[in-house]
Amino acid sequence: MSSAPAHARPWRAARYEIVVRGDIGPALRRALAPVRAEKSEEQTVLRAHLGQGRELADLVHALRARGYEVASITVLA
Repeated sequence: MSSAPAHARPWRAARYEIVVRGDIGPALRRALAPVRAEKSEEQTVLRAHLGQGRELADLVHALRARGYEVASITVLA
């Protein structure tokens, strides 16, 4: 018997766009590979295909732990 609520959907891999305020810098961009990063003066846009598990939560936690503000997270089609 499953402990998940009846309305819960199974986790599937998805592509995400995570917008971070400011520039995360070249060292962190390299460390996050294969996450793609595009920077502008005001923000860094990260795009990643994240699989099962806590990958999205871990990425957001890592950014916040380093003092970066995550402005938005979007699931891409």
